[in-house]
Amino acid sequence: MEEMKISAADAKRLKNLAEESGRTDEEVLSFVLRDGMDYCEEDLRISKQSLAEGDAGFVMPRSAVSKMAEMITVNVPSKKAA
Repeated sequence: MEEMKISAADAKRLKNLAEESGRTDEEVLSFVLRDGMDYCEEDLRISKQSLAEGDAGFVMPRSAVSKMAEMITVNVPSKKAA
């Protein structure tokens, strides 16, 4: 199998992504090859933001979310009625 090489900039991005996610370069590489570097970086950013919001108390109880979801689905007209 032919050896693949990545640019120095991409190698740095991969290393940063690995460090920020607490994974090895090799573990992160499998996700990057599957999903793309941009997607992995954005996914990590969103995950870290969500965890920080939870730590800061900006969370909604599951029961409240369930009630909201129920209200939305109850008020949506059925396609059969149309």
